[in-house]
Amino acid sequence: MKKKGIYFIIIIFSTLLLTTSCKHTELPKGVIDTATLADFLTEMHLIDGYNNTVLRENRDSLTFQVEAAYDSLFRKYNITTEQYDSTMAYYARNPEDLDAVYRRVIIRLKREIQNCKDDKDRSQE
Repeated sequence: MKKKGIYFIIIIFSTLLLTTSCKHTELPKGVIDTATLADFLTEMHLIDGYNNTVLRENRDSLTFQVEAAYDSLFRKYNITTEQYDSTMAYYARNPEDLDAVYRRVIIRLKREIQNCKDDKDRSQE
């Protein structure tokens, strides 16, 4: 009889442990999925890179160009600023997921760098 009680307690405890420790994999409503977010952030970082490397002689014109590029990017992915903000807040609370997104971003940016190098090499031939 005691063995049955101990087994029952072990089963209950194990079930509770497993259900509370499992990570919820479904994203909350309105949060951008990892693949789309990786594409979006890749392009956003390319815009930022452009912004940081272009001569800033005409800052007003550059600001307008960058804002237009961001607007175009948000429209392209059908993302609102509120959705982006809530998505980044979600991923800030889930750093492992954000790390996975940025691993994709880094791979894509490295590909872009390699493509630029390849284009440069071809143009010098």
